[in-house]
Formats: sequence, structure tokens, C-alpha cells
Amino acid sequence: MQQNKQRLIENEDVAIFLNIIQFLRHNSKFLGVATAVLSAIAITFSLLTTPKQYHKQLTLSVRPHFPELAQPFPTTDVNQTSALALEFLNNADLEKVTAQPRYNAEAQQIELNLKSPDAKALSTAGPQVVSQLKKSFQERLSHTLETNLIALNLQLKRCKQIVAQLEQQIAQSSATKAKEALETQRASYITAIVSLESDKAYMEQSQKNLDDFTAQVISIWVLKDSSVQQTRSSGDIVVIAIVGSFLMAVLAALIRNQLPRLKDEQSKPKKIDTSTDI
Repeated sequence: MQQNKQRLIENEDVAIFLNIIQFLRHNSKFLGVATAVLSAIAITFSLLTTPKQYHKQLTLSVRPHFPELAQPFPTTDVNQTSALALEFLNNADLEKVTAQPRYNAEAQQIELNLKSPDAKALSTAGPQVVSQLKKSFQERLSHTLETNLIALNLQLKRCKQIVAQLEQQIAQSSATKAKEALETQRASYITAIVSLESDKAYMEQSQKNLDDFTAQVISIWVLKDSSVQQTRSSGDIVVIAIVGSFLMAVLAALIRNQLPRLKDEQSKPKKIDTSTDI
């Protein structure tokens, strides 16, 4: 029983396959002409109306080299610095170019997908991206330096006030041990003041030469700069057009084959039921 069913299914599959072959042979000329005409129309229309789109890949490495200061910088880690670079790239204003950045945490690299309808704009996008990043980091560092200097000046003022208080206490103290303890405290605060003054001078100098400072503390390298490629090539358009046109031609052939049968059915006189119920 099961063998009979299996044979019946196989026979049906073979019959369907043979019908398809017969349909293609019978309509081969029509399918060929229709596919060629429709493909030509689709390809021409696509090439004339669809704007060309190009893309390229950039791989960047961003590394921080911040000095150790009493008032530390907020972004001293590679991942933090790269995350900040990612934020800058998402908001970057690149002429005629759109950027889609992604951070590869394992490789500690930024992978950038650039797209544009202008191939020439893409070819020069690498230096533009690096320049935008440097500018964004420079603006952020300028703000950070200003904030750190305010905090450092407050710390300096407090340390100097404490030293003045300690000197008064030392002058008034008569006990040797108490005086020695106060002098030790004063010495530690004086050392802190010297360190803070040094940091202050460094940050003030950095403010005056932001370009050099940014280049020193943030390194940006282009590890990979791929060639500009067209997003959808002419070959892709031709293949899609031919496949779509062939499917349209098959549909048209099916309708064309059914038209004579429909005409015959419409031309046959309709039988009128003359019987009446009694």
C-alpha cells in the first residue's frame, strides 16, 4: 500500500516536471523575446534613475597617552577613549559622506563603514575623518583642561591656607614633639604645593598649544583604508533585471495560453433553462 502511494507521488512529480518542460519548449520563443525586451527596459530604467552609491572601509586605532597629574584626566583608558571617538564619529559632519562606526573591543579598533554617492569624496574621506577626530578631541581636551585648572587652583589655595595655619601653630607651639609633627605636616603640604604648581604650569602651557598637546596625548592611526567600491555593480543590476523579467515573461505566457480557452468559453451560447415548475 505504501509502495503504491510512493509510486503515485513519484509519478505526479514526474508529470509536473514534464509539464514544465513542455511549457518552456512550447513558449520558448515568447519567453526569450519577452525576457530580452523587459530586461532591456528594466536595466535602462535602473541605470538612468537609480543614483550610484559607493562605499569603503576604514579601520582606526585610537590610543591615549595622558601624563600622571595630581588632577587626572577623565579618559585615560583605551576603551574609554575609543568610546569617546565613537561618539565623535557618530556626530561627525563629513561632506557628502555618511559614517557607520563600530568598536571592536577585542582588537581595540574602530571599524568605519563609509558611504557616499560621490566616489571622489570617499577617496579623500580617510584624512577628513582623522582631522575631524583630532578637532573633536581637541575641543573636549580644552574643556577638560579648563575644568581641571579650576579644581587645581582651588586645591592649591586650600593647601596654602593649611600651610599658613601650620606655620602659625608652629610659631605658637613650645613642645618639641608637637612642633616636629606640625613641621612634618607642613613639609608634606609644601611638597604637594610644588607638585600642584608644576601641574598647573603644564596645563596652562597645554592650553596655549592645544594642537601639540592633543597630538601628544591622543594618537590616531589609520590601520586599513580600503579602495572605493560601488555598492551595487552593473552586473548585479543585470542579473536582477533578467531574473525579474523572466518571471514576468512566464506569468505573461501563462495568461497568453489561457486566453483561447477563455474566448471559447465566452463564445459558446449559454443554455437557457426552459423548464418550469408545476
